[in-house]
Amino acid sequence: MDQSYRGGNRHDSSKKIRSVPVRLKAFQALERRLPEKHPKREHIERGRKNLLAGFAGERSLDYFLSCLRGETPYWIYHDLRLKADSRYFFQMDTVVLTPRFILILEVKNYAGTVHFDEFGQVTRLHNGHKTSFANPIDQVQRQQMQLEHFLHMHHFPPVPVFGLVVFSSPSTMLSAAGDTDKALNQQILKAEALPKRISQFNDHFTTPFLTPTQMTDLSSLLLNTHTPLTKQLLFTYGIPSSDLLTGIHCPKCERLAMERLHRSSYWRCPHCQHKEKEAYVDTFRDYALLISDRITNREARTFLHIPSERYTLRLLQAMHLKHTGSTRLRVYQLTRLLEGRR
Repeated sequence: MDQSYRGGNRHDSSKKIRSVPVRLKAFQALERRLPEKHPKREHIERGRKNLLAGFAGERSLDYFLSCLRGETPYWIYHDLRLKADSRYFFQMDTVVLTPRFILILEVKNYAGTVHFDEFGQVTRLHNGHKTSFANPIDQVQRQQMQLEHFLHMHHFPPVPVFGLVVFSSPSTMLSAAGDTDKALNQQILKAEALPKRISQFNDHFTTPFLTPTQMTDLSSLLLNTHTPLTKQLLFTYGIPSSDLLTGIHCPKCERLAMERLHRSSYWRCPHCQHKEKEAYVDTFRDYALLISDRITNREARTFLHIPSERYTLRLLQAMHLKHTGSTRLRVYQLTRLLEGRR
């Protein structure tokens, strides 16, 4: 989950780029490690494409958020997942935090014509095919209530919380039935209209509900209680780990499996001849994404096709992973590999 800052007098403040969601990385890893004829491959490819389209829509929104200006500070959070109560979590695409109000932005990247009828049903017409999907207004209203409860649970003032559904594709056509159109205009908009809408909120709410200290405290709370979704895709799709193709995949062509050059620390792809010294890191990341965020030397040797226990130990130590246990029974934590590329 990433945070950025806009507005006020801190234009020199650093901005964290929206990162690829862990779940999308998991789909990509699973797709390259499933055999071509695997019965679940089509489902995985479809899931990866849907997530990729959603991520592209969220990224396109970043440009319009970067246009926010003025004295009001805008603290922006991406892919925020918080605990609503003791059992359930809720996730929000983008949250805009200001002292005067909080906005939840639910981003949709749909092609074609999207229609809202008087019964709350939502349909899309694209390339002659009509499909229905859950009403995003209901979704963002649930998020709004859950965030209000979250703020109350942590003893913050009753700052106004609003939810907007933002369609990121410029080619999307929006339509509504009868009187529904006027109500929808309050909660649905195209991405290019977002800066103006936020400016309207700013003009309407002139009194701060949060002090600078409360803003900082709330920001820390959001960052510290954010809990990424870690549910394994193999479980979701009923795929046994024994179905996965193992070995070090090539970072360039993504094919399997790279071979270690004799008396060298480099790995070479037999397909595209690409050579890389740390190619193994991405394969450890695949293991963390698909199987477990913990690994032993034996499990690493099996998954990476490395016969030498000593050489595998060198690779594990080179990544500076946290670990528990004695040398032979040591378990390495791969969590940090999910936080960045290397």
